[in-house]
Amino acid sequence: MKLTSRSFFWYMYTHIKDMWPGYIGRWKKADAEGPVAVSSPRAFFTAMRVTGMSGRFYALGGSALEDGLVIKEFREAFARYFDGPGVGAREMLALERFMARAKGFNAEKRAHANMYKNIRDPLIRASTMRPDQLEAYFDGLLPPEKEQAVRDFQQSGRMDRTREAFLDVLMKTLNEEDPNAHDRVRAAIVLGSFATGSAGPSSDFDVEALVNGASNRRLGDFSRRLTANWTAAGGHAANPVTVHDNASWPSWGLVNIIQTRYYLVVSAEPALVARLSRQAFENPAVNLERGHTLRGSLNRAAQRALVMAGTVAADLQL
Repeated sequence: MKLTSRSFFWYMYTHIKDMWPGYIGRWKKADAEGPVAVSSPRAFFTAMRVTGMSGRFYALGGSALEDGLVIKEFREAFARYFDGPGVGAREMLALERFMARAKGFNAEKRAHANMYKNIRDPLIRASTMRPDQLEAYFDGLLPPEKEQAVRDFQQSGRMDRTREAFLDVLMKTLNEEDPNAHDRVRAAIVLGSFATGSAGPSSDFDVEALVNGASNRRLGDFSRRLTANWTAAGGHAANPVTVHDNASWPSWGLVNIIQTRYYLVVSAEPALVARLSRQAFENPAVNLERGHTLRGSLNRAAQRALVMAGTVAADLQL
């Protein structure tokens, strides 16, 4: 519960305060130079944090709706917020073509929220453009050659080789920990596209450190050493590594709750690897909700209010 609350508050408030000044700065600059595609930046920005989401929140973030519902909600958001002069059917059709490509992009193995992010982030960028730029912008997103590059990366063996090289570096970094330190990093979980087999040529490595008592005392040093080791191995430029800001416990019960999809466990302790790895016959303790529910709708209303408050707090520098 503590992990979920911390993740929720960061995503819906703290992160918003960090993101809003940059976004509104770009929008104001675009607005000063001519007509902009979106006339209500705060309302649009707030909506983008909940559009396409179920309203349910978990330890690693919120759950996206099913793909068809995500597309439907972004279509409705475009119609509502992209009200600049000249925005019409051509721009909507270009968006539809882009969303169709996004639905099929890397669809077999991608994370449940991947398509949602692939649509949301370009829409946020588009909201600071001139209306006459939208059609070409949407048509240039996710071209066939990008999908082919991802497919080639996965099928040529490059993805597997990159993953194995990183796992070797991760093990080396774990072995550098002081074995006598109670708060040493005992294990690390690799999650995301390299764990699921859906990585592309520029995908990053997402790492969660497991420490007795979830202590963060040594986490910064571990993160710096891992980044330095991966850079020295020549991998960080193309496939950067990010270590979560907070450590977690080396507990199977907690891992099974937090990790709702495939993940990899790396540790110098074979017994710990066996205990924390999910077996083929075991299901995650939590199933993500990806449809519309009354609870989700109420949550989304509260989330929208919190995001709006975050933008106001950023304006007031609170």
